[in-house]
Amino acid sequence: MANWSPTGCVRSATCGPASIRCRCGPRKPIPEQRRPLGYLGRGAVSPTIFLGSMFGKARLAFTNGVLSTQWLSRALEDAGIKVGQRDKIRAELQRPGSKIRAYLHGEVPDVLTSLMKRAKAEGGTVRLALYELGDDELCKAIIDAEDVVEVILSNSGRDEQTKAWDAGNAPFRKRLRDAGVVLTDRLFNNNHIGHNKFAV
Repeated sequence: MANWSPTGCVRSATCGPASIRCRCGPRKPIPEQRRPLGYLGRGAVSPTIFLGSMFGKARLAFTNGVLSTQWLSRALEDAGIKVGQRDKIRAELQRPGSKIRAYLHGEVPDVLTSLMKRAKAEGGTVRLALYELGDDELCKAIIDAEDVVEVILSNSGRDEQTKAWDAGNAPFRKRLRDAGVVLTDRLFNNNHIGHNKFAV
């Protein structure tokens, strides 16, 4: 399947690796415009290039993010959830098999967990520095790899409703520590967080 988008680019898939080519040149005038744009030439179509997740030995992945507000509001409506129902939205984003969750996270969970799987398979180690940990899938992956992983975990921000400090990270911090994961706390006694988000 391939369709030209409003940006002038066409791709062969909606997510993941894809072939893409772009059309450069003046756009067709919108009928209701009082002053139609003039055409300076026929434009040109670029050669087709392949967009994959590998760049040399590096693997790239991006989330779609909750800023996809129009799509997200429609998807929530289809799932019977109203915008503003925070607890139901949070539960849906955590639910394994959720189409909304899968769309928003893209290939990122697979990339993150692959680092730990590779460390276990090849005898390596992974050191994670995180400022938020609120995902069951990632927490389980860290626990499953507890013999090859070390974590620095900052405090989460203050909860908007309860005003509790570190409310988001605290239960996951306890789970990691109870499972024997080597864990270093990086905690701030003010309204700041340690904005770490990397793995080595």
